[in-house]
Amino acid sequence: MNKDFFKVVTDPSTEPITADNVKDFSRIDTDAEDSLIESFIVAVRQAAETFLGRSLMRQTIDHYFDYWKKDGLIELPRPPLVSVTSIVAIDEEATEETISSDDYYVIPEAIPGRVVLKAGLSGLTISPRASAGYKVTYKAGYGYTSADIPYAIRQGLIQWVAYVYETRNFQPEPPPEALGFLSFFRVLKI
Repeated sequence: MNKDFFKVVTDPSTEPITADNVKDFSRIDTDAEDSLIESFIVAVRQAAETFLGRSLMRQTIDHYFDYWKKDGLIELPRPPLVSVTSIVAIDEEATEETISSDDYYVIPEAIPGRVVLKAGLSGLTISPRASAGYKVTYKAGYGYTSADIPYAIRQGLIQWVAYVYETRNFQPEPPPEALGFLSFFRVLKI
């Protein structure tokens, strides 16, 4: 059984919404709790990325997997995929060997994005370990600014943060007010 997992190695440099967006929506006319609202924005963005199965703002991700499937296809979590930086094989001593970009191609348009091994790996000098023997480092996310994020996602995030601010109750799933905006963008396995 292939045990894939991933981790974000470079967090987004900005958030998809601002405290002012939330304050305008919620009719808050003071700056007294801006830092609290900003912390809610980060928490909601992280929860939304998990709920949606997507990266919102541009970030770098390492995806680990045990072996290449027979068809040579690996799906990369958290679309939209922007680019693949590198693919490495990792041996039992944690030595990494870069796999040539001539040995694979990338399909960034797919949801989730895909990397496909061509006819097989050529020239590897190490034996990949049995668990997490491969790592794909890639960039994912809609972009670097709020304007790069689909409008409905931004509206869902604003409503989710406003709900958390009003109730002081954070849940990992969006409240009903935000769900309608976000559900169309959820990546589901078929």
